Amino acid sequence: MTTNRRYLGSSRWGAWRWAAIWAVIPAASVLPALGAPTAESAGPEQSALEVAVAKLTLVKHTVQVGQPIWADFSICNPTAQPIILRFGEAPDEAQPTQPAVLPLEHVFSGPGLPALSVASAVDDEEEGWPTLLSDVASYASPLTIAPRGILGVRVNLAEYYPGLLRTGAFYLTWRPYAGALVSDRVKLTVAQLKQAVIETRFGDMTVAFEYEVAPRHVANFIELAESGFYNNKQFHMVIPGTLVHGGCPRGDGTGVRPDGKLLKAEFSNLPHRAGAVSMSRKVNDPDSASCQFFICVTRLRELDRQYTVFGRLIGQESFDTLQKISQVETDDRDRPLQPIYIRQVRIENAASGPRDQFSSVLR
Repeated sequence: MTTNRRYLGSSRWGAWRWAAIWAVIPAASVLPALGAPTAESAGPEQSALEVAVAKLTLVKHTVQVGQPIWADFSICNPTAQPIILRFGEAPDEAQPTQPAVLPLEHVFSGPGLPALSVASAVDDEEEGWPTLLSDVASYASPLTIAPRGILGVRVNLAEYYPGLLRTGAFYLTWRPYAGALVSDRVKLTVAQLKQAVIETRFGDMTVAFEYEVAPRHVANFIELAESGFYNNKQFHMVIPGTLVHGGCPRGDGTGVRPDGKLLKAEFSNLPHRAGAVSMSRKVNDPDSASCQFFICVTRLRELDRQYTVFGRLIGQESFDTLQKISQVETDDRDRPLQPIYIRQVRIENAASGPRDQFSSVLR
């Protein structure tokens, strides 16, 4: 392997390149198992809350301000017997049912006792009580959870907690049934997210960042772009129909950022498909990403979980520009015959977009 291919290998596409470059569905049906059983039998009905397990899971821990904040609430019955859960003074005729999803009155445990605690991550003070709960009764009709069963629901918290419509960091804890069950505390960040615009003579490519799975790589790219590092750098390697690669300060695939900083890998399940933006690294060092990046032109399964995907192209112009760059004439080392310069990488606020109009409860 030639020295100027430390990050992307030598001249022809083959095994060396693979070595070198290295969802919303009903929560009630797919929420993960919640650990080992705490008891084999719930025993008498009054012991149900002693064995049930409450779990709160955020779909995303970092959310664009003004967007829905989806959270999965689930209750697990880890025993070999059915359990019955109830809250408040239900009418005598109210019989236990087996609903498809966890009802809201069980999530919030009735007006006046909001079971979800939303506290500031800065001073740990409560951010107020939920609103719009007029559809939640003062009691919860009894429900049955089957042996080893899980009952859950996905809720848009932004509809019920106005404090989450502003930027900030928050800790969320779920304590249903007047605190008889307590979930683990989870952290939520509501922020004005950023996106990048890569300007070239072929057009612009807009990159939406993958904050959730690659926060260090996102921060690194934003830092370099805002410092002007990428201005007048080149896409020094173009493999037609496969990928384009750029961001090297030396223009030959051997350079790193000026301070020598390297990043620990943040591999994820995000696929290397058309439009995926991923960081390059050295062949034998997964923690050697720095400043060079590549953009996939097609699906490259061999790179999945080998490189850190930290963004994706959005918008038709981005994909049109990518296609134009990927079709330029190159030499036998995959270098464009005519240099392709990155005029600049501009960081701007990501669009908030319209609020989700769907119901907060998926049925």
